[in-house]
Amino acid sequence: MEIEIRKSLSFELFQFKQQHYNKVFKAYASEVFQASKVFQDYLILQDGRNDVAACAVDLQSYYVKFSDFVVLPEFRAKGYGRKMIETLENMAQNYQKEMLHQLQKQYTGSQMHLQSEIHPVDLTEMPGFLKHMGFTSFPYEKEELNDAEIVAERAFKQGYHGIQLALFKKQVLP
Repeated sequence: MEIEIRKSLSFELFQFKQQHYNKVFKAYASEVFQASKVFQDYLILQDGRNDVAACAVDLQSYYVKFSDFVVLPEFRAKGYGRKMIETLENMAQNYQKEMLHQLQKQYTGSQMHLQSEIHPVDLTEMPGFLKHMGFTSFPYEKEELNDAEIVAERAFKQGYHGIQLALFKKQVLP
């Protein structure tokens, strides 16, 4: 397994992301897909020459936010998702160490954590996977959401009445 950071997804991962959006967001899929960033930093996991998993990564002051987490169906339950989470944890640890080194006394020492995009608590398998990996669900505030999540939240609420949405967070120790 090799890991790299790229600005875009391979065609196969891009196509799978689009299919997933169509399945989950239904009539709102196009709007949500267009709101999601196409070119951003993606953590890509490769098996040989094939891209098998990916997620978008956004480094913030005290957390590493990930979104568009995808493992191709034929590679699920083989440890690729776990490897992605472990890599994200390592990124967060390294980022926290860098912050501590650069800022010294100005850095308050707040705990670094990983944070997912908003997810419906019961609609997809992602929340179960995140809980298995040690994440806890949290209610969110509107100001925590990026533009794509605001569109997704609206689509979820219009498409699934009474749906419960949450962020998933996991503390990362230095």
